[in-house]
Amino acid sequence: MLRGSIVKSRSFLLLLIISLFVFMLSGCGADNQTSVTPTPEPSTPPTPTPTPEPSPETSDSGSNKPKGPVYEPIGSSLAEAYADYFLIGTIYTPNTLVDPERSLVIEQFNCITPENIMKPESMQPSEGYFAFTLPDAMLKFAEENNIKVIGHTLVWHQQSGRFLGQTSDREKAIEQLRNHITNVVGNYKGRIMAWDVVNEAVKDGAPLPADGDWTKCLRETQWLRSIGPDYIEMAFRFAHEADPDAKLYYNDYNMNDEVKAKVVHAMVKDLRAKGVPIHGIGMQGHYDTNVSIESVEKSIKMFSELGVEVSITELDISVNDASVSKSLTEEQEVRQAIVYAKLFKLFKQYKDNIVRVTFWGTIDSKSWRRDKFPCLFRNDYTPKEAYYAILDPEKYLAEHGVAEE
Repeated sequence: MLRGSIVKSRSFLLLLIISLFVFMLSGCGADNQTSVTPTPEPSTPPTPTPTPEPSPETSDSGSNKPKGPVYEPIGSSLAEAYADYFLIGTIYTPNTLVDPERSLVIEQFNCITPENIMKPESMQPSEGYFAFTLPDAMLKFAEENNIKVIGHTLVWHQQSGRFLGQTSDREKAIEQLRNHITNVVGNYKGRIMAWDVVNEAVKDGAPLPADGDWTKCLRETQWLRSIGPDYIEMAFRFAHEADPDAKLYYNDYNMNDEVKAKVVHAMVKDLRAKGVPIHGIGMQGHYDTNVSIESVEKSIKMFSELGVEVSITELDISVNDASVSKSLTEEQEVRQAIVYAKLFKLFKQYKDNIVRVTFWGTIDSKSWRRDKFPCLFRNDYTPKEAYYAILDPEKYLAEHGVAEE
């Protein structure tokens, strides 16, 4: 009897424990359940809206004309007009890769010179580090469009950073000079037709001494102080070693000034007699409408007698009486155009000596002399009178009653 009671008690206790466990399990499930979003009824997916094709920005009036200037093909090309004479060049900037500048350059020119991206401090912004990205893009553009490239410039007293030549240790300065030229020229070996090796090394207004010592007429620069006058010879030899096929130039402004021209003539003659590889002289050509055509011709003849190439490397003609806040008057445009026509008539006469004529800019508003409107194209990329004067200088001069000189 006692044994039966014990069995019943155990059974009741077991049942109680099982019931309690089930109750607790049910409670935990309720506390932790996650709500389920009902599955929506199937529906037809919406038709995607196609992305519209890019189109030029239009003006507020709804016109289809793009905002900003557009270069409209002129139907003529300066490069083609002078194909039998010499190369026709202009400057290159990163903006040249973008229209309207790109289209203008491709249609009108067959040669480019970088305005700033290859100057010493741009190529070697810190000692031992060379920045080739921007020049690489220029070379790619030029090669894709069959355009020649001029390297500008290797040795200059400006835009050369804080370390190049800035030392009293001659041997260190020579190594800096060699390293810069070797790396820059060597990197583009076979791809650049000519280099402005030394730029603006002669002082203004310093007449050649009676003994012919041109070194007394050199500009005071970091290279002259750290190395001495022979830095010029070294620069040309280093450049030639880096690319034996490239033409190497001395480049300077006011080269139609007889005083400076005589110094440069003596320098180049002396260096070439020593076997220094100087192949050309660059006359920059930053003139104004009062320039003496006779003075330009005199220098071309003087330099040609040395047996070197001559190039007009940075041509622009400023209008002296231009108003900064206004565009040129018709009379001013024609006056400027007549000077351009006279110059190109002269250049054609020396086609056997002149290899290239490069303009230092395309449109007036982007010129370094923008306040004097020196370029061939207006700010809206339309050609000025100067463009047509250069296209056929003899015809332009005849039409404007300019007598033969």
